[in-house]
Amino acid sequence: MTRLRGKVVSGDSCLEFDFALATDAQDDDIVNMIAQPFELQINLERRRTSWTPDFLIERRAGPRELVEVKPLAKIRPPDPDKYAEARGRLEACRAAAEEAGYLFRLVTEQEIRIEPMLYNARLIHRHNGPFADNALLLKAVLALGTLGPCPTVSDLGAVVGQPSAAIELAIRLDRLGHLRLDRTRRIGRSTVFELVGASAEVKR
Repeated sequence: MTRLRGKVVSGDSCLEFDFALATDAQDDDIVNMIAQPFELQINLERRRTSWTPDFLIERRAGPRELVEVKPLAKIRPPDPDKYAEARGRLEACRAAAEEAGYLFRLVTEQEIRIEPMLYNARLIHRHNGPFADNALLLKAVLALGTLGPCPTVSDLGAVVGQPSAAIELAIRLDRLGHLRLDRTRRIGRSTVFELVGASAEVKR
């Protein structure tokens, strides 16, 4: 998790990995994420059993959240009896989470594998690794005020004389809060961005 200083968060499926990537890219308020944090007892119709949430997410400004990641095929099987069983288990998990003082969230591929969100999440993860050229980043921050209206990622690379580093620079400055990339399309050299925070004040 690049947002958590490189903390390794495990997963039991590719869908869980994609959820972690999307969370890392999008959730500005996250302060911790733990895979399979603990077991909770849940009450099903005729028996008592246990449930291990896929993730615990903690945020600065909000309550803690337990997340269950499931493919749609597992929570909406065509067989009516299996469907009722799946829904009953999810409701039991929700009740157990709330009783323990957590929010409960169910996510499926419909919330995770959305484009261009997932493409951008992978790109953001790739370019927020531990090894950064801090001198070049500082040069880019200082150059933001010289850019014209509706600047693009390509403009940023040109103004610092490093076109090949444009995408990484823009992504890192987005994470640092100096600019906000347009995420409605795939992030690339033609992506526009707006200045935010102190950089916007300098521009004015």
